[in-house]
Amino acid sequence: MRKDIPDSFVFQALKKLAADGEGVVFISEDNQIREAAKNLPNLQVFENLKAFAQSPEIQELLLQEEEKQKIERIKACLPTFQVVTKVLSEAIKENIGEKVVWKHVGGDEYGHDESDATITSYDNAQVYSLNWKELLYYGDGSFSLPFTVKLGVLITYYIFKSAWYCMDNDEAPSVTDHNDHYFEAERGAEVLIEGILSFSILDDASPEDETIIDEDSVEIDSIESIEELSAEV
Repeated sequence: MRKDIPDSFVFQALKKLAADGEGVVFISEDNQIREAAKNLPNLQVFENLKAFAQSPEIQELLLQEEEKQKIERIKACLPTFQVVTKVLSEAIKENIGEKVVWKHVGGDEYGHDESDATITSYDNAQVYSLNWKELLYYGDGSFSLPFTVKLGVLITYYIFKSAWYCMDNDEAPSVTDHNDHYFEAERGAEVLIEGILSFSILDDASPEDETIIDEDSVEIDSIESIEELSAEV
């Protein structure tokens, strides 16, 4: 939902649409307006697109009867194909760095605002898991797959000058001047990243074909979370 549109405008528009008697689907991550919308008639409310796609009505539409058995066979076969695992893992490792660089991570050890701790560069990635149990079909040959990856990164953050001067030499990070109150510091760290990968299958491929994935379609759709595992001052 657009942040520049007040919630009251959105809710009034929903009331009007609901009053017209037509079925309306409303998707919003805003808990307050979503809970209010649940009380309106002729309205289906979902937290996000994933919840919408997983609803029984939409799954039934996406999985037309003539395609359902084929898709289920594909979903069963994909985790067993080494070629598929390699293609997806390589796509994650090649692209994860650019997806997380400049993103914020949890606050630093000095208790500063988490927005001050930012990933500024990255190293090699190691794919921890592809969560095949959560494989989701979106229709038109497209799938989404949750994954977990570990990545070495460099994090830039800010530290009070007074706090830095009180630190022991072996604890103090190297710093550069930022302003009258803060130093800018860096630390190496490992982060655990959870994300969603999307990909499509080739139109003419059979469920038993190990080269079933359209490699050009593989991309990281979203980053769900970034957790710092360890830090090195």
